[in-house]
Order: sequence, then C-alpha cells, then structure tokens
Amino acid sequence: MVLPTALSGREYAKFVEDGSGNVTIRATIEGTTGDLTVNGDLDVTGDTTLVDVVTSGAVIIDLDDAEALLVRKDGDAGDILTVDTIGESVFLNAITTTGDFSVTASGDVVVKDGKNFTFASNASTNTRMRGDTTTDEFKVGLGSGMGRQIVITDSANIANDHDHTVTTDPTLFVHSATDPDSDNTEWLSLTHNQTDAVLSSGKGAIKLNAFSNIVLLDAAGDTISLGSDLTGWSLKQDGTDFSFLYNSVEKVYFDLNGGAILDGNLSCSVARTNAQHYHRASETAYGGQEQSTDDGTIQWLGSTGNGNNHWVVTVQANKDKDHDHDTFDTQPKYFFHDETDPDVDNTKWGGIQYDGNNFVLDTGSAAVQLKPGLSRPITTVSGATHTVTFGTDAYLSVTYTATGAVTVTLPDITAGMSGFEIPIKDSGYNAGTFNITVNADGSDTIEAGASAVISGDGDAITIKANVSTNNWEIF
Repeated sequence: MVLPTALSGREYAKFVEDGSGNVTIRATIEGTTGDLTVNGDLDVTGDTTLVDVVTSGAVIIDLDDAEALLVRKDGDAGDILTVDTIGESVFLNAITTTGDFSVTASGDVVVKDGKNFTFASNASTNTRMRGDTTTDEFKVGLGSGMGRQIVITDSANIANDHDHTVTTDPTLFVHSATDPDSDNTEWLSLTHNQTDAVLSSGKGAIKLNAFSNIVLLDAAGDTISLGSDLTGWSLKQDGTDFSFLYNSVEKVYFDLNGGAILDGNLSCSVARTNAQHYHRASETAYGGQEQSTDDGTIQWLGSTGNGNNHWVVTVQANKDKDHDHDTFDTQPKYFFHDETDPDVDNTKWGGIQYDGNNFVLDTGSAAVQLKPGLSRPITTVSGATHTVTFGTDAYLSVTYTATGAVTVTLPDITAGMSGFEIPIKDSGYNAGTFNITVNADGSDTIEAGASAVISGDGDAITIKANVSTNNWEIF
C-alpha cells in the first residue's frame, strides 16, 4: 500500500492485528487527492460500506458471500441492486432475494409475478408483458404507441417498417420472409373487431391444411367435419362468385361448382350433368334433387330410413315438429299442412300422390275442394269417327253432326282408369238427324250393353269407368 506523502497530521491508515495473524486495514482518505493503491489481493471480511465513492478505470470485486454486494439509496435497506455471489444472480430493485427483475446463473431472465416488462418506456401506450398467477394469465398488452399490433417476421427484416397502420383492436400479423420494402402485402392477420373474430390475408388465399380432419364447430358446439381426405376441397371467393369444389373420393352433399349467391338466392353458373344435392347423410334415406340433362330437375323422396317416401310442406314455426306421417308409402307422396301445430291437430293436410294406378288427391280431414274456374281440355270431333284416348281426351265436342252421323269408341277399361269420366256433347245440334253412337271396347259394356246413342239435338251424356265391373256408367 502506498500512502500519500503529505500527511498533514491526519490519520490516513491504521493496521490492526487481531492476534491470529490477520491484519485489518482501516483506511480513511480525507481532504486529499491522493490515491489508494493495493498491490496484490485485498481480502475484506465483514461488512464494507462505501459512501460517495468515485472510481475511474476498471473495478474488480471478488466476493464470497451471498448478497455480498448491495447497492442502496441513502442506506435505507431498500436494495436497488443485489449481487448474489453464491446463486450467481443479479437482482434489480430487489425487495426480496428473488427480485422484481433478475438474471440467474442459468441465464434465465425473471420478472416478478404481477410486474410488467415494458418496451421503450414505462407507458400504457407502449407494449407490455405481464405474468400474473393471481389471474392465472400471461398477458401481452399492445399499446397504440406501437400500433397495437404484434408483427412476426423474418429476422433479416426486423428493423424494417412493415407498413401496418395503428389498429383499433389488438392484432397479430404474420409475414412471409419477403422484405416488406419489396412487398408488404404477404401477411396473415388475426383479430377480434368487437363483433366477430376476423382472419384476413393481405395477399392470396387462406388455406387450411390438416394432417387428418378440419373440424368446424357451430354455435351449439356441434361439429361439422369436412372429412379426413381433403383432396380437391376448397372454398373460394372471387367477386360475387362462390364455388365449392368437391372431393373426388368422397361424396359431397352440396355441389355448386361455380355457383353464386346473389341477393340471397343460390344459383349455379356452370352447367353440370346430373348434379345432385341431397339431405342429411344419405341420398336414399331422406331424398334430394338432381339436374338432369334430358328430364330437367328431378326430385326424389327418401325411400329408406325415416323418409317414408314423403315430403312434408309446413310453416316455419312447425319445421321441427313431428307431423306423424309415419307409414311408409311405396309411391312418393307430398303432404301440405296448414299452420296448425301438428301436436294439436295432425289431420289438417292435403296430399298429392300417384298411387300406381291413379292420380290421387286426399286430405287428413274435410273434403277435397275444386275451386271454380278449373278448366278441362276440349277435344273437337269434326269427323265421322273418333277413338277416345285416356289421359288426353277430357271433353268431346262433336260438331260433325251438322254433316253426318258420328261413331265414338271408348278405350279399354284398365285398373288405372278407376273413376275416369268423359262428357260427350252434340255441338253440331243435329244429333236428332245424325246420331252419335258410343261403343265400348272389346268385352267392356256401357250400362250393361254394347253401346249408347245420343239422338237429341244438343244432347250430352257423361260416362264414367267402373274398373270393378268393366262397365261404363252414364250420369
């Protein structure tokens, strides 16, 4: 130790030997510009307090005890800096040995529970991170001073401006490796706009790639699965056109292939041969619809499962009710219900069906009413003979009686003709002179005879087929 040469009667240093060979140096340098120089090691045991110390150059402190170096303000025991020489850690603002902020020997950076880690400056407008075991949350607070956004980018582009304006709501942006100064549109964003969750793209499509399933949940938490083989599946938005391209391996329940949703209506802009859509999981159990190239639109009703070959038309309020048409029909049948709740009265319906023999109108209650104005086609007989065609002729207007006699031949009565009737009218008003003779076909009869005759001017008869007796009855 070299002491200043000018002592001036002041005590500069005191060497104290404790009787065990240890020498304690108590040094006081006061009122001097001299240096205290220690050559070799200076071992200090016990507490050492340095007050108003100013140093220049390198200061190396080699300590053994835990928390051996404590930096305090005005000696108030509120440690601002703690150096833990045993745990090999440094604590800032250390109220306890864990500190509000610490760097451990293993290299871990620790921020105390409930404390913020703030970037740039400690202001709410900047981005902050906070771990809080009280709320069981790790939070990232995005402030407007940093755009209220997190940008994930390539490390090479970290200093570049990615050109996102300040967002209203916290937003995550994920960029490609492209330099944003070359193209700043290659990003995906995720946010919630206070109404909806929004997934957006600055460029290109949003693609969902999955190893197995892509599962969508509806509002009730039920799953909507697109299946495990997603080859060929895509959703596209191109102006007003919306298309759903089907999976060539799996069947698709609804195939637009170039369709468009315009003003709430669903249309198909691309011609599709035998394009189909059907209901629920089976085209045979619940029915569907197909656009055929030669027959137009074909609709079929479910013939297995619970379909019963029925189609029920009802009001929206009763769409989830059981309308109790539980008996299977071999032939397809439509039921038209009124607004009555079927749980209250399930008989208020009208049915339409071709039962294999006849076209049938029936009801669950009341009668079948044919409104006034119902028209029937009129066939004009302007020659001496006419053969009635079932399904074509509905009314015969015989005008040839003004010229001569007329013979009308009825068709053979078959099972599908039950109740078929045809009026025959002398529209030539001369049947008294030139009769109209109506003949049955084969073994059929007319009022148990072979024929009937209209012999009065302007007279008419209506004849109806009775399939049980093969007899035409006159009304």
